[in-house]
Amino acid sequence: MRPLFRNIRRQLANENKFIKCSRYAIGEIVLVVIGIWELDIALKNGTVKFRSRDSWNKNWGGNTFPNGNTVFRGYDIPVKAGNYHVILNLFENTYTFIKKEDQ
Repeated sequence: MRPLFRNIRRQLANENKFIKCSRYAIGEIVLVVIGIWELDIALKNGTVKFRSRDSWNKNWGGNTFPNGNTVFRGYDIPVKAGNYHVILNLFENTYTFIKKEDQ
């Protein structure tokens, strides 16, 4: 969802449509506020976990790969090496790892 907003915002910015561009930028912020995070990352074989504000006081894990349900203070998520687009949705308590070659 966020890449869609980003692409539309860039197109509007290139067309000098400031008001519409600003609305789409606000849409991206809303996604973060409700708890939807996206990231492109290179991973090695191992495990990962999501945490908040560089602290382990608030963290989310799971036990399935490439997608599953988040568990507050749950187990580390096993991952396979590769480049991934990761979506963490704390609104629906889900995560997804999409291998970049698959997109």
